[in-house]
Amino acid sequence: MLKRTVILRKTKEQYLWGFVMRIGVTCFAVAALTVSLSSPAQASGITLTAAGIADGFTTSTFAVTNPGYNSCCDGPFGVAITNNGTVIVGTGAGTVYDFSDIDGQTPGTALHTTSVAPGGGQAYASVGGQAYGGINFTSFVQYNSDGSVNHVLSDVTATPFRGMWGDPTSGDIFSTSNEGLIRIDPLANGGLGAFTVINASINPDSVGPDGLAVSPNGTSLYVEFNGAINAVNSVTGAVTHTWGGFNSPDGAAVISGGAFDGYIIVNNNNGEIDLLNPATGGFIPIGNQATRGDFVAPDVSNGTLLLTYSDAVERLGIASGSIGGGPAAPEPSTLALFGIALGGFGLIRRRVAKKM
Repeated sequence: MLKRTVILRKTKEQYLWGFVMRIGVTCFAVAALTVSLSSPAQASGITLTAAGIADGFTTSTFAVTNPGYNSCCDGPFGVAITNNGTVIVGTGAGTVYDFSDIDGQTPGTALHTTSVAPGGGQAYASVGGQAYGGINFTSFVQYNSDGSVNHVLSDVTATPFRGMWGDPTSGDIFSTSNEGLIRIDPLANGGLGAFTVINASINPDSVGPDGLAVSPNGTSLYVEFNGAINAVNSVTGAVTHTWGGFNSPDGAAVISGGAFDGYIIVNNNNGEIDLLNPATGGFIPIGNQATRGDFVAPDVSNGTLLLTYSDAVERLGIASGSIGGGPAAPEPSTLALFGIALGGFGLIRRRVAKKM
């Protein structure tokens, strides 16, 4: 009789736990539906190709700063994440916006708006929680989190050209300049900066250099010049590889993790976004935007890439991995989902245990 009672009790436990699992899954599904309905996706100006969709890329519009503009060069260029998590966006016309890092921004939603000397089509860079950039091709500066200029890096006597990227592994900034490709230590000389030339031959001319990115490990730079994307050793400055055939390449960034680990995103001036396989040199279009494409900047807080166009700053994500540096972070809605579901599991299990 005892044996029979134990068997029956075990059967009851199994049945109730199965019931708990079914209820938990139902809670999870309801939570997912609730979150998805309350957080609609922000429409994007980028149209993904069939290949881009199949490869797991996603897009949304971060900010429209120059609605209806379809030319060069008054729209957004430099983009950088500040130490308080906001995003500053510089425009060729000289206006700098400071936005919350949430999609769907407009000039009317800017936290701050600052007028500085025209950016003239220069990139920004983020490193060490600070934002840096160039002003009117004359000086390198550090920006405050509201987009105003904190101070000039006066000991960096080279003048900025277009491309710029912060290297989180060293805390340095790489930039194109009138003296070639340079490495900047922004904290040297009490914050006035210092620089070294790593390749004097990569100088401004009629075909570049333009966009610049740093690999996640800091060993390689990816620089657009001569109408191609070029890999450059970050220490010696030697060009180690060149990939051509693009329509009008500009900004670039490296994917970390997932199926496309090490692949390179290329933003073209004609609005096309390409996915480059550096091992084969082959690339495919994964998206298009109707206006001129230019620089890119990583949003390391969530593993997405911000791309500038004539009228807007768009966001590109990938289902597995991150783009431009930093780990891909779970969406807040996903974390909330798990919390709701796990909380439901715990509550139901405790109630079942009391009844047992």
